[in-house]
Amino acid sequence: MQNVIRMLSSHLWTFYAVMPFYIINSLSMVGMRSYLTTVVEKNELGRIFSLMSALDASLPVISSLVFAPLFRLTINSHPNLSFTPICVALSIGIVLVYIVSYQSKRTLANVKRDREQALQTRPVNGGEKRAPDDDFQTIA
Repeated sequence: MQNVIRMLSSHLWTFYAVMPFYIINSLSMVGMRSYLTTVVEKNELGRIFSLMSALDASLPVISSLVFAPLFRLTINSHPNLSFTPICVALSIGIVLVYIVSYQSKRTLANVKRDREQALQTRPVNGGEKRAPDDDFQTIA
């Protein structure tokens, strides 16, 4: 959000106005790591966190190679144009997070449905399949 505001504005005060967004953005990493611990298997957490740390360390170097020349080329015509690739990259990330979240919810719903079906059709003592209404039998 802060990059969209900075990209569209040409006033200096907007750089100060987006500071609350930066504070919220820095807190999102805690939530993302917490969410990953619930979604990813325990034996894969080390790999995921090491990949995230490697990306966090290498992205500033890579981004300076991309954004410094772009800023030099556009400083006279439109100095905020260098924020456009950031907005595009973040939009792609947001879409990917939505897709993964949707798929995980769908997978969990399928697992729950399959479990319920297995419980309803599991064999009883004689080996015959049980109907869902057999759970409540009257005692004569």
